[in-house]
Amino acid sequence: MQQTAPARMASVRGIALRVLLAVGVVTVGGCTQKDAYVPPDLFYLFTSYAVGKNPTSVTTADFNQDGFTDLITTNIGNNSLSVLFGIGDGTFREPVTLNVGKEPRALALNDFNGDGYVDVAVACSGSDQIAIFLGLANGTFGVGPRYTIHRAPVSIVSGDFNGDQKPDLIAALRNDKLKVFLGNGDGSFVEGPLYEY
Repeated sequence: MQQTAPARMASVRGIALRVLLAVGVVTVGGCTQKDAYVPPDLFYLFTSYAVGKNPTSVTTADFNQDGFTDLITTNIGNNSLSVLFGIGDGTFREPVTLNVGKEPRALALNDFNGDGYVDVAVACSGSDQIAIFLGLANGTFGVGPRYTIHRAPVSIVSGDFNGDQKPDLIAALRNDKLKVFLGNGDGSFVEGPLYEY
């Protein structure tokens, strides 16, 4: 509630000024707490999901093309990938596990064979390989080719690096090098150059 004091007239060098004093008073009836406002908990829904042992990376895609975001993790502790299909309300179904090469550290997603489904390339540092898994309509994966690198790959990325409209791969290797794999567009790759950095 706001109360105002009566207006007063003041004169400064012959100029009349009207001064209005305002006094603000706020009252809350029946409140016994000092701070009645409690901010909302924006992350009140906390759910954990069991995936493979020691997950090292996680990324998103719509693997089963139902319009909901899904998750995929690399699990270095039990040499697997875990796929969790999104329900659309921020929760996920129980994970589907896929065994891959030894010590999967990172993955890259793209449509490597041009069939419209998301495929996965996995950097398996324990087996010195890049493993390809080709996406199926139901969101699971078929086993594709594997490429031996002879130095542990620790990271991988996909893009069209030579401008032929086919997805390629670049793997970061433990010995301070980058290895290029050029995509054929059918889910297979040919070895490209090796770069030191």
